[in-house]
Amino acid sequence: MKGSIPPLDGSEWLNAKVKGIPVSILLKGLEGPITVKGEKFDNVMPSKATLSDQQIADVLTYARKQWSNNSSPITAEYVTQVRASLVNRKKPWTSQELKSMVGGKIEKEEQNSSPFSYKAPTTLEVVNKADALQASTIAQMTPQVPQSESSFLFIAVVMIGLMKHIHRERHK
Repeated sequence: MKGSIPPLDGSEWLNAKVKGIPVSILLKGLEGPITVKGEKFDNVMPSKATLSDQQIADVLTYARKQWSNNSSPITAEYVTQVRASLVNRKKPWTSQELKSMVGGKIEKEEQNSSPFSYKAPTTLEVVNKADALQASTIAQMTPQVPQSESSFLFIAVVMIGLMKHIHRERHK
């Protein structure tokens, strides 16, 4: 389904200089048109606010360090601050709203060229930090969207990668 789900690799939204952008998207969801790496998408991503601050930080940090991404980590403390600032927001974001908060343009964080400045946690470390991501946690991450709606599931792509890696690690 090329063209229905925005890519995470090199995404200016995931790797935003203002880390509150990807955190806000996970906490409140996103709907409507969005352009990622010059390509337009128009889907719905449901909120993942049921995840703990640590889980959100771990998933975003993992994705910000995978593929060609090399952005800085996001801490649980930062997610807590963003969550508190959005407590009164009841609806999903639009890309235009998020852009307007940062001067009209989502800028990617400058890629960290030193592989030694930050060591991304291994998948198993991420899983252990998130209480071993038991079945109930994975079920929470599964979107509750009617099948008839198209939805881009930013978190689902990350979780699929996590689950594949865990499977490989366990069956070595």
